[in-house]
Amino acid sequence: MPPKEKCVLVESLYGALEAAGLFGLQEHDELESIAKLICTCGSELMHQNEKFLRLEPPDQEGACQAMVAGEVNC
Repeated sequence: MPPKEKCVLVESLYGALEAAGLFGLQEHDELESIAKLICTCGSELMHQNEKFLRLEPPDQEGACQAMVAGEVNC
């Protein structure tokens, strides 16, 4: 993944996690570790999305239903 797109991904995911109250940056030293974690999560999400798009329509429909069933509304 190109560096600029990776930075955008990290900033976007971190913002979403921070807004959800999952964690906030307490120490500047933690930034690199958090960036690696979020980048890994983002890369895995992209990989899984690519796998999802390769599924046949009936399997895609079942996967969509499973994702909707797994959503938690707070």
